[in-house]
Amino acid sequence: MPLTADYTGTSREPMVWKDRVYFASDRDGTMNLWVMDAGDTADEKVAAPIQLTRHRGFDVLRPSLSQGRIVYQRGADLRVYDIAGETDKKIAITLPSDFDQTREKWIEKPLEYLTALDISPDGDRVAVTTRGNVFLLPTKAGRRVDLTRSRGTRFRGARFLPDGKSLVALSDATGEFEFYSLPANGLDQPKQLSSDGKVFRYFPVPSPDGKFVAYRDKNYELFLLDVARGKSRRIARSDNYNFSWLSWSPDSRWLAFVVAAENSNDQIHLYNVEKKSDTAVTTDRYDSYAPSWSSDGRFLYFLSDRNFESLVASPWGPRQPEPFFDRTTQVFELSLRKKQRSVFQSTDELVDGGGKKKPMADGDQKAASIDLDGITTRLAVVPV
Repeated sequence: MPLTADYTGTSREPMVWKDRVYFASDRDGTMNLWVMDAGDTADEKVAAPIQLTRHRGFDVLRPSLSQGRIVYQRGADLRVYDIAGETDKKIAITLPSDFDQTREKWIEKPLEYLTALDISPDGDRVAVTTRGNVFLLPTKAGRRVDLTRSRGTRFRGARFLPDGKSLVALSDATGEFEFYSLPANGLDQPKQLSSDGKVFRYFPVPSPDGKFVAYRDKNYELFLLDVARGKSRRIARSDNYNFSWLSWSPDSRWLAFVVAAENSNDQIHLYNVEKKSDTAVTTDRYDSYAPSWSSDGRFLYFLSDRNFESLVASPWGPRQPEPFFDRTTQVFELSLRKKQRSVFQSTDELVDGGGKKKPMADGDQKAASIDLDGITTRLAVVPV
C-alpha cells in the first residue's frame, strides 16, 4: 500500500519506529523529516503526514534511525532528531590533529611559490610576489625590502608605478580584493586606493603616467581605476571570454587589449581614455593577440595566427592525410598613422643612403595621435 500516494513529489528513506513511518520528503520545497502512522490494516485510512524539521536551503540527506533518534546530514553538518523529546540539534564534532599545516615553517625554495614578478623603471630592483607577500630584491648591491608585514593578509600582483617610489597591488585586508599603494622604501604603511570590490579582480596594469590602473575581473569586465580619485570606471564588457594582454601606449592616452569576438576569435582593441571610445583594430577572421607599442607610439606590434601553409602537399592519396599547419603564428606591424614608413621597409628615394628617413615637410609632422580611419588596412608582416 503506498503511504504517500497523495504527493507526487519525492518521499524516500522510510524508517519504521513504534508503528510510525519516518521519512524524508520535499513537500515544503526542501527535503525535511516527516512522520505518518503506518496503519494496522490495508483498509485503515492513514493520517496525513506531519513535518518534523523545517530546514531551508540544504536538504536532509541520508537519515538513519536508531533507538528513537534520527541522525542525518545537512550541508557539511551532522544533526540528530530526538523523537521522544521532539528536539533537533547539530552534533558537535571535534577532530584531534597536530595541525601541522598551521605551524610556522621555513620555505626552502620560495620562488616555487612565485605568483608575480616586475622590474622597476630604472632596472635596479625586482618586485617579487610570493605566498601572499611582496618583496623588493636589488639587481646589484642593496637591501632586500619586505613591503608587506601583515599576518593574515594576502597580496597579489605587485607592479611598480612609473615613479619607482611606490607599487600597486591587490590585497584582501578588507575581506575583498582592493588595490593598495605600497611605498618602495618599506617604511610607510600601504595606502588603500579602491573600496568598491565585489568580485575577484586580476592583476593591475598601471599607465606610464601613473594616473590610471587598468584591470579586469571575473565578471568579464574591464575597468580603469583613477589613482588620485580612487574611483573605477568600467570601459568594456565581454559576453564571450575574459579580457587579456592589457598594454598602455607610451603617452597613456590609449589602452590596447584583447577580447574574443562573437565567433570566439581574439581581436585587438584600442580604447581612447579621453574620448572613452573603443575600436577594434584587427579582423575577427584570425586570432590576434599580444599587442606591444613601439617606444614612440607610432606602431603597434602583435602576434596573429594567419599562416595556413600545410606541410601535407595534398589531402588526396591512399592514406588521405589531414592538412598539417605548422608555424601559423606571425609577427605583424600595424601603422597607427597614415602615410608613415615602416622601420622594416627597404630604402628608396624617400630615405637617404645611410638609412635615415628624410625630414618631413612643414605640416606633415603630426602630434602623438592615432588615425583610426582605415587602420585595419595599414598592416604589414614583420620579416622575422
